Amino acid sequence: MLERMARPLRGLSNGIATATDAVYRPLGRPGRLLQDLLNGSWLGHSVHAVLVDVVIGGTTMALFLDVLRVFFGVDHLEIAATWVLGLAWLAALASVAVNCSALRSGDSTTSTPRNPAVTADQR
Repeated sequence: MLERMARPLRGLSNGIATATDAVYRPLGRPGRLLQDLLNGSWLGHSVHAVLVDVVIGGTTMALFLDVLRVFFGVDHLEIAATWVLGLAWLAALASVAVNCSALRSGDSTTSTPRNPAVTADQR
């Protein structure tokens, strides 16, 4: 059932993979290094998870700062909350960029489109 629900997303996924490949391929080796950096091969796992943790932590901290300001009357926390939310937004944008990089269609030598309905065990 999940595979059937994911089929309509195959075109979107392949389109993003093609666009991302169009960015990396002309760059040559530097493009491959950029892709490895974004995919987290230097870290051993995806950077996306780390960035999503920053987003969740930042929005939680902004909520906490607002609770301190509104319910406990702590002054001058607006600037801190603005900075935390700004950093969370930057991390969210970076997370989107990393995820688009991960949608790239596998190895540059293969022309097989990526199927989002296929799990890692089936590849």
